[in-house]
Amino acid sequence: MKIDFREIFKLLFGKRKFIIIMVSLFCVLGVVYSLLAESRYQAYAIFIPQTNGEPGIGGGLSSIASLAGFDLGGELVQGEIPPSLYPKVANSIPFLLSMLDAEITVNGEKITYRKYYTDVYKPNLASKVMRYTLGLPGTIKKALRDMAAKENTNAGVIDGEDPQFISLSKDEQDLVEKVMSQMSVGLSAEEGTVTIAFEMPSAFNAAEMTSFVEKRLQEYLIDFKVGKAREQLDFTVKSYNEKKQEFEAIQEKLARFKDQNVNLNTSIARNNLERLETEFSLVFNTYTELAKQLEQAKLRVKKDTPIFSVIEPVMVPNKRAYPKRAIMVVTSMFLGGLLAVVIIAARHFWVQLKPVLQSLKD
Repeated sequence: MKIDFREIFKLLFGKRKFIIIMVSLFCVLGVVYSLLAESRYQAYAIFIPQTNGEPGIGGGLSSIASLAGFDLGGELVQGEIPPSLYPKVANSIPFLLSMLDAEITVNGEKITYRKYYTDVYKPNLASKVMRYTLGLPGTIKKALRDMAAKENTNAGVIDGEDPQFISLSKDEQDLVEKVMSQMSVGLSAEEGTVTIAFEMPSAFNAAEMTSFVEKRLQEYLIDFKVGKAREQLDFTVKSYNEKKQEFEAIQEKLARFKDQNVNLNTSIARNNLERLETEFSLVFNTYTELAKQLEQAKLRVKKDTPIFSVIEPVMVPNKRAYPKRAIMVVTSMFLGGLLAVVIIAARHFWVQLKPVLQSLKD
């Protein structure tokens, strides 16, 4: 079938008044919505994660440790999360739930993200109109999903009392989805940088949430990397403190015995002294070894702790990220023109098809 563009152009040109009306109407709607739409601001931060495998990270500590007689060999090297998995970490349920407890400043008062979107935040008229017009399919889908989740909960499928599993309430699920829509964690493989961004109705709140995400993500990565090294350090500190008390006790006991037996004229006194000195020597050797292990464990924690070089710190944005009014108006005009063309084409097709259907009916 050959398409006659000349006929199409002639048809559209003949209906140009209708097209102009539709484009103008959608242009007005776009302008109105862009003026009423809720402003959103996006803050961001950029940092470079550095690992022990890179030059200058941990190498200096290894040299210092070797000079002090400590061995920081590879047997205690812990695994680490590659930067390519940072977005998955940020979108994990435990991480997202921690975002709900982030504190932001609202009307001069510190409140949590959860409280803000539960008790304080009220969507404006444009947001409500968008939700129940263009966003209606998503709204219906979400309502059906919430109904299904409620039925499953009532039927006992979801056991919120079982501590082995994470069970989200409807409100928590809504808030988690809200965080996911506002937060972004991206990786530039070429530059090796990680970009964190967060979008909020308030520019200052956007900066606060971005800073919280950055710190929380770095804390998570540090805990994952040095978790076992910290456990080893805690165990060594506990053992060292216990042995230190034991060493000080035997040291004091030996000193008191020597003060009370200055001449050591009897064999019993000499035997007791030898026994105390032997016990003191054993405790001292163990105490010295634990002190050495303690310093080694401290160096290990420092060596394994990831370093994050901040390239672009968090700043309060001074320009809104949404709405882009010019883009919205142009898009609205395009949609109006497209809808007008579709209507004209459908009418033209129906006019041509109607006689054929009538003849078939007769």
